[in-house]
Amino acid sequence: MIKKYKSVTNDKKVNKTNKLTSKKASEVDNMTNNINEAKKSKIIDTVGTTDFPILTDANLSPFFKAVLGSPGELSPMQLGEIEDIPSSVMSYNETNDIDFSEFSNILLSPSSTFSLYLDEPGLRLLEYFENKVAKILCISPESSNYFLKTFVSVAMTEESIMHALAAWGGVFSEGPSSELVNYHMSQATILIHERHLANSKLDKHGYYVAVCYYLIAIGIEICSGDVSKWYKHFNACTELLRSYGGLAKFLKDFNYSNNVKWLIASFQFHDIMSSVTLSSGTSCSMKNYNNLFKNYNLLDIGDYGIDPYQGCIQPIYLILGEIMNSYVELKEERKKLKASILHLSLEHSSSSEIDGLMQQRIEHYKIVSTRYDELLNKVQLARPNEKQIALIMNNKEELDLHLTLFELYRLTCQMYLLLYIKQTQPSSSEVQMLLLTSFAYISTLVESPMTASLSMLLLICGISCCNHSDRNYIRTKFTKIYDKYKAGNVRRVWDIVEESWRRNPDGNICIDWVEICEQYGWKLPVS
Repeated sequence: MIKKYKSVTNDKKVNKTNKLTSKKASEVDNMTNNINEAKKSKIIDTVGTTDFPILTDANLSPFFKAVLGSPGELSPMQLGEIEDIPSSVMSYNETNDIDFSEFSNILLSPSSTFSLYLDEPGLRLLEYFENKVAKILCISPESSNYFLKTFVSVAMTEESIMHALAAWGGVFSEGPSSELVNYHMSQATILIHERHLANSKLDKHGYYVAVCYYLIAIGIEICSGDVSKWYKHFNACTELLRSYGGLAKFLKDFNYSNNVKWLIASFQFHDIMSSVTLSSGTSCSMKNYNNLFKNYNLLDIGDYGIDPYQGCIQPIYLILGEIMNSYVELKEERKKLKASILHLSLEHSSSSEIDGLMQQRIEHYKIVSTRYDELLNKVQLARPNEKQIALIMNNKEELDLHLTLFELYRLTCQMYLLLYIKQTQPSSSEVQMLLLTSFAYISTLVESPMTASLSMLLLICGISCCNHSDRNYIRTKFTKIYDKYKAGNVRRVWDIVEESWRRNPDGNICIDWVEICEQYGWKLPVS
């Protein structure tokens, strides 16, 4: 258990921290100069050479040297667009299989980089992030826990990221509204703006650090239960990537390194998993996401491993994004038809106008039926990522959990299609059959390390419950997850489910949970 400390916003504590930083500043400068003078290493001749420093100083900690990655240089492209991936990149194999157990206690070592900038309470929060939070959030094996492999490695040279990760640890150990969390998040924000975002000529490294910062800030706000600030960070990250030249350029310029794949996969995950997506669609088109992750099998290149957020089931997340975008498009068409029907009912209309509107409605329902069939077919044909599944074939317990999660998401996608594409009421036999089938999967996963992936699933299953018994079942699962996970977004999702029950006591109408969010003024993350 992490000991509670008084806030570092206390004047004496802050002064003590500032003195520590001042005292050791020259030591940090010397280390940074050594890093910047290190030789630049070629990564892939056909793609480009790195201009990112490779750490070779024998005095640096083994943890530091083991986890830092390397970028490269390429031509610009628009957000999400991608050209053919060179064969040399397809065979690129990055050595990132690190046993983090070797580096326990490095965070608290007096000689560590972190101790130059963080006082004891800050180090304790950072340790809590490393040993607890990063493992709670991650559904992949330790070997591909990029919360550690990417974010902690960046924190070793970037004070802003150190503070941000300390704040993330504090959300869980101290509570999201604690003075410690507020202090470290404030420091992270000030530093990222001073050292990177305020730079009109931001270099590649600066973009990389800034993207890390925004994704961490998004995670902090989501875990805190925020329903607005997280999306401001997401929008800022979107604009940052757009100004760089797009997702594909970002990936290419960093030689498709595992660290950068994780950043883009994390961005894609947050883009899909929110109420905003079901309201206005994804910020990057699903065509571009499919080009990156499906057509070019981006996560299969090299040794990326199993994704910390999406596990082996990214194919189903991509389909979920298509379902949401289709819902946005069809909902807009329904609004126009509804307005036309209202207009005709208020005025004396000619038979030709009435016939024309009827034909429009028929065409709309044909489109709905076709879209439903196409998306359902994709859901039914979807399979977990084969290369990622192969990595855990020898671990039956873990394999079963990932396959169970996949099947539960497949059922949820079918429920989405019925509820939001076909506008089927929750009490229908089709929805209820899927709901009851889901319960067995939920019971298994609630007790597993997959807990962090269940918010969206419980939301859809929750609003589909139409009787007291089923609602009690879902209530107990929410309670168990929140008690174990203590993430604020789980609490927010539960609020939406309860409100849907008040509005739809018998499940006889199709409740749009996004409309509840909009009436609350929420941009709800369900990731």
